Amino acid sequence: MRLILIFLVANFYSFSQSNIQGQVQYIQILSYDGTTSQRFDTQLDFTTQFSLYQNINQTKVPKQNSLDSSTILFDLDMKTKIRVWKNWQHGQMISLEYVLTKKFDVVDSIPHLSWKVGENTRQIGPFNCLNAYTTFRGRTYEAWFCPDIPSQHGPWKLGGLPGLILEAKDSTEEVQFLFKSISYPVQNPDLLVAPSIENKIDFESYKSFWRKKVKDFTNQLNSSNRSVDSNFEVNAQVTKIKMIEDLFH
Repeated sequence: MRLILIFLVANFYSFSQSNIQGQVQYIQILSYDGTTSQRFDTQLDFTTQFSLYQNINQTKVPKQNSLDSSTILFDLDMKTKIRVWKNWQHGQMISLEYVLTKKFDVVDSIPHLSWKVGENTRQIGPFNCLNAYTTFRGRTYEAWFCPDIPSQHGPWKLGGLPGLILEAKDSTEEVQFLFKSISYPVQNPDLLVAPSIENKIDFESYKSFWRKKVKDFTNQLNSSNRSVDSNFEVNAQVTKIKMIEDLFH
């Protein structure tokens, strides 16, 4: 009996150590209407069933063109934290989101994205990649994934392909996730632990709250018709809102 117990324990730890883990670094770019506004150094840590995507630092890039005053950009300020946790085993995603200055841990289901794999190939770093297309919350994305890395993970809220997503961008190139470097496979003894929850809210409640606050905010701007800060002056009715995902539909 003792020999059997030792054998079982040994196999348990051997299996734990053989779990595939990797780390990808990206450059996330948010740019609207021909302006490059923000660049984030981001990192994706993943195991077989879990992933954590977050920013390491952020660079503010001067805008090259001025937007018309009917557009509001919901950029992330210098103190903003990007964080998306995915539990593929339970199909759950927890993302850190903001409504103006208030932040929430939004609990959502991992998106079931309908991907169409293309015919193009491309080498990213040392890996041969295929392209694929999908639509998610108001944007159409082209992603480049690597079948040689059998992982369904990807940057931000993207994923679900038969291979790790190394790059992605939307059709307007307002949102881009560019490959920077990768460590794969990695034997990392540290556990990938779910982030602590500070202000939990489900996605539908968050979306309703966001709509209300943004509506109140834009109504206030339109009625006051005055400067918000030194970089944005309201002299027309706000008719368009630009952000990474469309929460109005």
